[in-house]
Amino acid sequence: MKSIGIELRGAGLLKDFGWVFSGNVVYAASQWLIVLVLSKLGSPEKLGEYALGVAVVTPILVAANLQIRALVASDIQDQYSFRHYLKFRAVTLVVAMAIVVIFVLADKHSWHLRGVILVLGVCQTLEYLADTYYGRMQKFNRLDRVSRSSMMKGPLSLLALALIFYFTRDVFWACLGLLLGRLTIVVFYDARFHSGPALPAAAKARDDWDWRPMYHLLLTAWPLGVIALLASLNGNIPRYFIDAHAGTRSLGIFAALYSLVAIGTLFINAFGQSVFVPAATAFAARDVESFRGIVWQFTLLAGGLGLAAVAVAALFGQWLLAVLYRPEYANGALLVQLMIVGGVYWVSTAQGYILTAIRWLKGQIVILGLTVVVAIAACAWMVPSMDLMGAAHALQLAAAVQWIGSAFLLWRAGSEIARAPASESDLATCPQDCIAAPR
Repeated sequence: MKSIGIELRGAGLLKDFGWVFSGNVVYAASQWLIVLVLSKLGSPEKLGEYALGVAVVTPILVAANLQIRALVASDIQDQYSFRHYLKFRAVTLVVAMAIVVIFVLADKHSWHLRGVILVLGVCQTLEYLADTYYGRMQKFNRLDRVSRSSMMKGPLSLLALALIFYFTRDVFWACLGLLLGRLTIVVFYDARFHSGPALPAAAKARDDWDWRPMYHLLLTAWPLGVIALLASLNGNIPRYFIDAHAGTRSLGIFAALYSLVAIGTLFINAFGQSVFVPAATAFAARDVESFRGIVWQFTLLAGGLGLAAVAVAALFGQWLLAVLYRPEYANGALLVQLMIVGGVYWVSTAQGYILTAIRWLKGQIVILGLTVVVAIAACAWMVPSMDLMGAAHALQLAAAVQWIGSAFLLWRAGSEIARAPASESDLATCPQDCIAAPR
């Protein structure tokens, strides 16, 4: 079949990538600077408290997120009103926070640490509330506004956290500052975005009492929620074992080093969101040449980034950690192992973006479920005897399983479209079927 000419070039794609990337850079830098502030002004124990709180609330709220932004952005035909999406988001987040509260009440850590977990849960809830508005902005081609929101929210939240922590040296109060910064942008910027015709009062009343769309949205979104939950668990499982066997000090050191993986992840996420629609369109059109080209370009980009990260860690890791954080964080050998994890993870994340674009979701659930099992077994075996290095090796095994499984699914997808020519209905409907789902 002749190629339909889907490429990763063009003014529109580059503009979208530029906005997404700039917003991701500022926000990711702000998130990493939180780690830097807590390590510089506090201690590994203080950073460990923050890291444990994030590790506890993230899988719960990521699962409740259900990647609703993807559904909002791709609802070109207005199958559901934005009020439906907001109500669905509110219900899922309330359920998730109830689970967080139950965990806090049952937890055996100090009440201070439990307070940190609870406040970080509310912070993450605000993130996903904002994400719903981001989906609406994306639907109306306002990625510039999404980027501006991230550029304001990241630095403002960081500033509030840093100032409060400087004066109190208390992680709980610092997290309250983080919450205040995020709440400000959600209320005074994100929620003020309006596009499209306003609903009449009668239609709004019907939306408030009609719960059938909630059920249909749940049926559509649950696979994305399970995928996000498993992916989040995979990255956080070592933190639970480190906290249990080595304490919050070791967890703080591990979190500081592993946070550097986020530098590469923001490149992968920005590029993944930009290639999402081209990959989905190529698959729907059965354009095997374009589809395989996108897969190889993204895979080579992620792999090259991983090799560069390992090289930098091997050559400058010890010095870099001492300068960025403090001398007690300067474990160059551990950083090299974590950059290997990052490189493999970036490749599998790139593959996951494409698999989600073509809606191969159930296969991803199987692969990620197996990855979580491997991570738990490897951590239980390696962390008690090898401490932080054991956690790194466990992550390497889990990342390798995810990479091999995702590569197999993409090979099957490429083989499938090579055998089956595109129909007229495929070509007609593929733009509406493209879900730009952030991972």
